[in-house]
Amino acid sequence: MMNLRTRLLLVNSLAMAFLIGALVISYWHMLLNKQQTWLLTMITLGAAILSSVAFSWLTLPITRSIRTLAQYSAQVADRIFDAPLGQVGGAAEIRDLASSLYQMSERLQESFTALEAVERTRRELVANISHDLRTPMASIQSYVEALQDGVVERPEETKRYLQTIHNETRRLSALVDDLFDLSKLEAGQNIMKVQPHRIDQVLADVFDTHRLLLSEKQIEIVANVQDDLPVLWISIEKIHRVCSNLLDNAITHTTPGTAIEITVTRLNHSIVEVSIADHGEGVETMHRQRIFERLYRTDPSRARATGGAGLGLAIAKRLVELHGGDIGVRDRDDRSSGAVFWFTLPINAVS
Repeated sequence: MMNLRTRLLLVNSLAMAFLIGALVISYWHMLLNKQQTWLLTMITLGAAILSSVAFSWLTLPITRSIRTLAQYSAQVADRIFDAPLGQVGGAAEIRDLASSLYQMSERLQESFTALEAVERTRRELVANISHDLRTPMASIQSYVEALQDGVVERPEETKRYLQTIHNETRRLSALVDDLFDLSKLEAGQNIMKVQPHRIDQVLADVFDTHRLLLSEKQIEIVANVQDDLPVLWISIEKIHRVCSNLLDNAITHTTPGTAIEITVTRLNHSIVEVSIADHGEGVETMHRQRIFERLYRTDPSRARATGGAGLGLAIAKRLVELHGGDIGVRDRDDRSSGAVFWFTLPINAVS
């Protein structure tokens, strides 16, 4: 198959042959004498030679550039994105094409990198969810088999086994609910209805729902709420979920017999901050950027031992962001062991 350069030279040769043929016909019909015909033929041949040289000189860098672009495109098709493009010359249009191809290659590389990251996250998600589902399922299965086989005879042991099965079932249900809620938040399908409400009243309701758990772990709540807090436009249910998730996290990591400090302050005329300080092992700096990602655990073995699935903080982050606020973690102000999880809410109405 002829390339571009050969085709252009062939077209040029055909044009010159047509001109020479026209001169010969003119000579046969006595339109031109012999001397005129000879002179015009020489001029035509000279023009043909000059045009052929010009065609070769002009098309050579174009064909080289096209060949270079074709080789580079083949490498991109094989997902070799770091291959050098090479020098591309010729007309400005060819250089623009090379620049566009290189930019496309960079975007493809970024897209493939993002897809690979998504695939890794998906595999980690499946692995973590499988483990979190398998653990309570295995516990339920073993206890049910023990009851079926008549291993447990005393009524108090049977009651304890049934209570464990009930707890593991609730744990499974909570995990499924968290996954469902998080998927709706990430898909933007969560509808939020806001209304004026006081944040201290939300915290009081959260304390009531956790009173038994706090008593079991012998953990006290020390609340420090600013007196002149304004009424906030919030979704009561969702901010209750945020506070509950952060308090659950604090209870999980706080040493029994200590206290959890809850502080609510107005930072300025437009922002209110809620902070929950625990007396746990704290959060290292390297984990603070990722701790609010779904299923991220600073210590997987410890988190699984305490029953955490790594979804509570991710849900809290998205709910706070829906309100136009921010969320994070920092060291305790007194530099003792533990961490302070905080979130902010705007004082103005949420649209």
